[in-house]
Amino acid sequence: AYDVIHAHMGRVALAMQYLRDWGLLEGPLLATFHGSDVLVEPKRHPPGLYDRLFAGASQLTANTRFLRDELLALGAPEARTAQVPVGVDVAELPFRPRTVDAGERVRLLTVASLVEFKGVEYGVRAVGELVRRGLDVEYTIVGEGPLRDHLEALVAQLGLEDRVTLLGGLPWDRVVACYDTHHLFVLPGKVTPEGGRESQGKVLAEAQAAGLPVVASAVGGIPEAVAPEAGRLVPSRDTTALAAAIAELVDRPDLWPEMGRRGRAFVEARFNNERLIPELVA
Repeated sequence: AYDVIHAHMGRVALAMQYLRDWGLLEGPLLATFHGSDVLVEPKRHPPGLYDRLFAGASQLTANTRFLRDELLALGAPEARTAQVPVGVDVAELPFRPRTVDAGERVRLLTVASLVEFKGVEYGVRAVGELVRRGLDVEYTIVGEGPLRDHLEALVAQLGLEDRVTLLGGLPWDRVVACYDTHHLFVLPGKVTPEGGRESQGKVLAEAQAAGLPVVASAVGGIPEAVAPEAGRLVPSRDTTALAAAIAELVDRPDLWPEMGRRGRAFVEARFNNERLIPELVA
């Protein structure tokens, strides 16, 4: 028997519950849901996909209020369903107030898997609008995924080869270096036809911890992951609104240091693993 069986993602947790039912696994079960397992997966199956898990699991967690509400709508027991964010190791993300020198190009950053619900295409298109307006910006995209070829083709189509760089997937130390060397962070998420969307966006916590002001789409759990004083939220799929929010911050670098400090404090208070891991263990 185990002291605790901790299963990540709904289908994995469901399998663990059946093993418990059959007497092949013993111990209390904690099921942690992350996003697609609540927002997309149940739609691919008949109703009641998780009924057995909801009845038998000792505890369930979701990373935001948004995802918890979606989980409850599927039938999860309210008394046994808690909100526990996915945290970050704040100490691994050195804080630096952002400034820009006269004549220096403003560097925008996205860290995301190149999949549909991340909405990276809208970031590329927004940069195209900014360049057409004469703003001196460049855009770095860190991440890999099935949409890479599509995004590279879009960059070429818009003539942004000298402004947009897709670096692919990077090891953690290079991701941290990217957070340190850029000025603003962008996460232009959207809702897919299947219902997929960002349930929290851990990268938002990472970026704010490092001191980056944030521009992101107000979908899913993103509004819970951005300090009001540390970023701007815009409607999803709205390239013009996204470009306008970025342009506002590009034009007001005097706001960046205080936005960065507010973001760091927000992450330390809500997403610091030093606090969240003991809470999860408890």
